[in-house]
Amino acid sequence: MKIASNTRIMTLLKKYPFLEDFLISKYPELKILKNKVLRKTIGKTATLSKVSGIIDVNMNSLMRTIVSKIEDETGGKLDISETGGDDRNENILKLKKIIKEMHETGNKEKAKKDFKKLLTTVDPDQIVEMEQLLIQEGTDVLEIQKLCDAHLEIMYDGLSKDALKDIPAGHPIDVYMNENKQILKKANKLNNEIRKISDSSKQVKWLNLTTLIKEFRAIDLHYTRKENQLFPYLEKKGITGPSQVMWAIHDEIREDIKNLLRYSESHNVDKLKRVSSGAIRKIIEMVRKEELILFPMALESLTDEEWYEVKKGENEIGFSFLKDIPEWKPEKPANDSQKEGSATEEIKLTTGSLNREEIERILLTVPVDMSYVDENDEVKFYTGGEHRIFPRSPGVIGRNVENCHPPASVDKVRQILDAFKNEEKDVAEFWIEIKGKFVHIRYFAVRDASGKYMGTLEFMQDVTGIRNLEGERRLLDWS
Repeated sequence: MKIASNTRIMTLLKKYPFLEDFLISKYPELKILKNKVLRKTIGKTATLSKVSGIIDVNMNSLMRTIVSKIEDETGGKLDISETGGDDRNENILKLKKIIKEMHETGNKEKAKKDFKKLLTTVDPDQIVEMEQLLIQEGTDVLEIQKLCDAHLEIMYDGLSKDALKDIPAGHPIDVYMNENKQILKKANKLNNEIRKISDSSKQVKWLNLTTLIKEFRAIDLHYTRKENQLFPYLEKKGITGPSQVMWAIHDEIREDIKNLLRYSESHNVDKLKRVSSGAIRKIIEMVRKEELILFPMALESLTDEEWYEVKKGENEIGFSFLKDIPEWKPEKPANDSQKEGSATEEIKLTTGSLNREEIERILLTVPVDMSYVDENDEVKFYTGGEHRIFPRSPGVIGRNVENCHPPASVDKVRQILDAFKNEEKDVAEFWIEIKGKFVHIRYFAVRDASGKYMGTLEFMQDVTGIRNLEGERRLLDWS
């Protein structure tokens, strides 16, 4: 057997069980190997390269230690490939070079051949790191988005879905995977119905197609959970490439589905079929990107406790095409209790005092949707309850506000925050129509008594009813 930086730790433990106790005694950080759930998730994808990072030990030193122990126990000789971290960085640079050359020359066949040469050492998260390098070097996120399908065409045959086997029922990745099965099933059905539609189709057939498209809009919940629950936890690990690139594709798919509905309702066959071909392809490719790259990389990066936090926030957003979601908890879930002040302890304010429970209930009662971003551009608070207009979940707390917006609008968010910080503006105001509601959106600069910038309050309100008011209703008219 040859041991290299890309050798999976679980492969070694299966072949040489004695390594488990040996490694834990030498590197206490590896006691996670005893966790059955982690072995079924992270263990499936964790390479020696990743393990060396966890225990902060040089790659070559770790491999020599393992090889020495195996040879002592078995009496055999092993082949060791001392490539270490430098090989990992070299792979990322080679991947980046292949993609850039393919983009510049359009020669996909050469790119495929070059990529296959790296298959023995490349990991899914190296692909993500390559995308991040392109972003850091100034390549536009929306441009990288255009390259993604080409990336996948090259990489698809070489990447394995083995990392996604034996995921516990109810685990967030298990839920995503079950949603993907439904997404592919419904996408194929929708594609078939659109292909059969024609100018001469009867009204009932058009109505059925329109109903299918409306039902398919539930795919948005799958993407929204990724954006608001999974991506924030990856960003905490320094992994920002997926959120920037995938979110842009999510928005394209959302716009495509909106257009499909519009063209179905207007019986525009040509535009319907033209948009649907691209939309269905993007949806299917997104499933492949998730299962070949995003999910294995996420399983390798997040701890069981972090997955549990992801799980707890998902119900606030909802699920696509699934009704009964199994419960899931790690074997030793983190303590859910939080130290909170007494509900009746008074908090003195400038114009009175309130206790914690009163503050909570007031914020839940006021018919507005608020979020607060501190001076460091990190989300510090949002209101929950029935008045939320845009989805929020606990994963957003501590997240940089730029990562809470689609890539296309990030520049504008940055401009608003800069204008607030530079004391050029105090308010930014917008209004949009969404899902039959007329929504008024305002951003307010929050300043201390001396005028120093403290943060930004995002204040959103459904003003549909207010907008339609006429005449008067006085207090004495109330009954």
